[in-house]
Amino acid sequence: MHSGLSKVFFISWEDHRRTREICSALGIELHTLVTSSRGLLRYLRLIPRTLRLLSRKRAHTVIVQNPSIVLSILAILVRPLFSLRVIMDAHNEAVLPYLNRHFVVRWVARWLHKRSDHVIVTNKQLADIVESHGGRPLILPDRIPEPPAGETPIPMRGPFNVVLVATFARDEPIGAVLKAAAQLGPEFQFYVTGNDRNLASALRAEKPANVTFTGFLNELQYWSALRAADLVVDLTLIDNCLVCGAYEALAVGTPLVLSRNAASIDLFAGAARFADNSANAIAQAIREAKASAAELRAQVGSVSERLRTRWEQHAAIVRRHLVLSPSRRRP
Repeated sequence: MHSGLSKVFFISWEDHRRTREICSALGIELHTLVTSSRGLLRYLRLIPRTLRLLSRKRAHTVIVQNPSIVLSILAILVRPLFSLRVIMDAHNEAVLPYLNRHFVVRWVARWLHKRSDHVIVTNKQLADIVESHGGRPLILPDRIPEPPAGETPIPMRGPFNVVLVATFARDEPIGAVLKAAAQLGPEFQFYVTGNDRNLASALRAEKPANVTFTGFLNELQYWSALRAADLVVDLTLIDNCLVCGAYEALAVGTPLVLSRNAASIDLFAGAARFADNSANAIAQAIREAKASAAELRAQVGSVSERLRTRWEQHAAIVRRHLVLSPSRRRP
C-alpha cells in the first residue's frame, strides 16, 4: 500500500473496471459490496453492510463510487459519526444525470458535489460543472487497462471489420449505427458486442446483413474481438463521456470512432475519428477511418503513451489530496 494511504479506503456497490484500476494503481484498499437483490431490498442489504464496514475501519478518508447515488448520500450523512473525509468518484451520470433526469436527482447530484470534500471526475469539462455547483473537483481519467493473457479467436469475415462496443443502454445510438452499416454495405462487417436481448424489436428488424450480434462475450473473447478488429466504435449520447471501450481499444492497438465531444477529442485525437451520433456522420467517420487506417494505427502507441503520462500526473495530484490530514475535512 502506498505510504500515507493506509488510512484511505474505497467503497463501491458495483464492480467496475475504473474503480479496480484506481485502487490497484494507487494502493488503496477496495471494498466492493454487491448483492443479487434488487430494488429496496438491495439497499436494505447494502446499507447495513456499509455501516458495519465504516465502523470497523479506522480510516480518515473514504472514497465512494457514484453511481450509486444512495451510497454517496449515505457516506455524506454518516460522515460526522466516523470523523471521515468523503471523496466521491463521480461517473458522468453522477455529474449531470442523463439516464435519470428527474429534477430531484439533479438537485441531489449538485448537493453531493457541494458536500463532498472532493469530487473525482474524468475530464476538465465535468470538473467545470462540479465547480459551478460549489464542489472541489479532481481530475483522474480512466487508466489504460492491461489486457489479460490468452486469446479466444473471434471469426471475422469482412475485408474491413468493425467492432461496436455495446451494452444496449439508453445512451447508445444503436439505431443510428445500424443505419450507418446499411449505408456502408458488405465491404464493412460489423460485430456488435453485449447482450442483445435488450434490443428493441423494431431495431432488430432493421439489422442489415453486414451486422452480427455477438451476444455476451467473456473476458478473453471480448479482448480478442477488440484486437482482431480493424476499427472499434464506441458511441454515447452523453456529453463529455469518456467511454471504457476507447481505453480498451488503445490497450490492444486498435483505432477508434468515437462520439464527437470535447473531452473525447482532447484525450483520443490522433487515434480516433469523431462523429456526431447521426447515421450519416457515423458512416462518414468509419469511411475516413478506413481510408486512414494505417495512419491511425501508427499513432495509437503515441496517444497511449500520452494518456499514460497524463494519468500519472493527475494521479499524483489525487494522491496528495488523499493523504491530507482529516482536519482539512469539509464541514
